[in-house]
Amino acid sequence: MSIGMLPEEEEDDEDAKTSKKKYDDFMLAEYTTIAQAYFNTVNSIGTFFRSYLTFVGLPIPLLVAVLTQITRTDAGSKPSLGPFASAVPAGGTTIAVLGFFVMWYVINLRLDALLYARAVNGVRKYFYNSPRLDLAAEASFRVLPTSTSFPRYFEWNYTLSVVAVFTLIDTSYLIVGWFWFCSDEPSVYRLSVALFIVSVIIHLSLYGGLAWYRETRYLTSQIIGVDIDGVLGLHREHFAAILQAQRHKNIDPEKITQIPVNLCKELGVSVTVEDEITVFNSLDYWKNMPAVEGAAGVLLRLQEEFGYKVYIFTHRGWPHLKGLDRETAESVTQAWLRAGGTEIELSDVIDKITREWVEKQNIPCDRLVVEKKYPHYSGPSPLVRNRFTLADRKHIQLFVEDDLPKAIRLASFCTTVFLIDHPYNREVPAMMPRNLIRVKSWGEIYARLRQSL
Repeated sequence: MSIGMLPEEEEDDEDAKTSKKKYDDFMLAEYTTIAQAYFNTVNSIGTFFRSYLTFVGLPIPLLVAVLTQITRTDAGSKPSLGPFASAVPAGGTTIAVLGFFVMWYVINLRLDALLYARAVNGVRKYFYNSPRLDLAAEASFRVLPTSTSFPRYFEWNYTLSVVAVFTLIDTSYLIVGWFWFCSDEPSVYRLSVALFIVSVIIHLSLYGGLAWYRETRYLTSQIIGVDIDGVLGLHREHFAAILQAQRHKNIDPEKITQIPVNLCKELGVSVTVEDEITVFNSLDYWKNMPAVEGAAGVLLRLQEEFGYKVYIFTHRGWPHLKGLDRETAESVTQAWLRAGGTEIELSDVIDKITREWVEKQNIPCDRLVVEKKYPHYSGPSPLVRNRFTLADRKHIQLFVEDDLPKAIRLASFCTTVFLIDHPYNREVPAMMPRNLIRVKSWGEIYARLRQSL
């Protein structure tokens, strides 16, 4: 036992050392795997490029024969290729188009290689930082970079030269292929210039667009997803107030330890499913819910300071008419339709009310998603729009949630998920994702983001 260390402290220290060794071993294995993937990708680029040059070189003997015929043709006249005349522009265009798509693939291979290089840099940074070496000592022997934002995806000195080769070859085949469609020399000149300009623009735009996407959108995005009830709105307090007004039952919001509320046994009074339906069918619940203090201000600062887009999500399939007597159902329906205004379906009223609430509370919102059908679906279907499918498709980086099961699932899609602390989400699961962070307020969320971004 170490001097001055209690047995339980020594055991914790040994556990920490064992855990760190396992993590170090994992990082070393990851370093080896990613480094190998980088070299394999670079080799694949060379293989594809050589194959492409071989492919485009095959028609060259035919091109030489055509040029020979041109030199033997009387001045001022076009060489005649007979029935093969129409095949020349078609063949040249086909080779140019195939070359364009081969270039597309080669660029993506190179971008993958750069991604692997950045990942290797991150692992290298981890090991350089672990011993806490003196900066001067580290600088004396470290040669390779440790920045995960280097190398840049747009490379002037490497990939751009490859793109230039593809551009020149593709453009040459286009110009030669369409040469016979021009009847005079000025037309040939104008066509050649036009094809050259258009081809250069298309090829460079493809490379620039793919590099920009990798740099700013790939595997991440400047989007923060936000739930409403319990995150932007004080739903527990408001539920208790509406329950008191509508059903004359008094409960303490701090004793709501389960959602739905009818499952709670510590409230002192029995809250039934019918009570909940009455509260949620009330327009007052949705239109006048108080906003969480500081939420709008933090979201505005995230927009202005970090460039985040705000996607707001909420599951609201209301009003609920099943099980109500005819008179009550008719009364609820008419009240909701009056709130929605003219020419609006009953199921769409909640969308309008939610949007009006967001605007009334001055909450920044770039996109509002009111989930109605399949709120828990997380598959690849493009027909379903909920927080899980959009977090996957849009690569939502951050999410703020109050529902623990949903937060755990979102942690699989998002870089970081903040869980707003409530009495009903304090149960700690056996496997808590490391990127799921419990917070007390929006101020804490902003402080954490300022430290990490």
